[in-house]
Amino acid sequence: MTTTKTKPRVTSLAPQFLVDDLARSIVYYQKLGFTFGEPWDGFYAIGQLDGLELHLKEAPKNADER
Repeated sequence: MTTTKTKPRVTSLAPQFLVDDLARSIVYYQKLGFTFGEPWDGFYAIGQLDGLELHLKEAPKNADER
């Protein structure tokens, strides 16, 4: 009896970046080719490019809340 071993592989990855300015970050990643929908509650957005996702979350301005 023979067994076939398949190597595990990553099929998706969705990193979340904490950013200081969500609007500015969206513009930056759009220049790299990502497309974004409307931000959620003005602090969270998901960009897509070639099946990849990039999550951007605006950090609280108050240092204690960070």
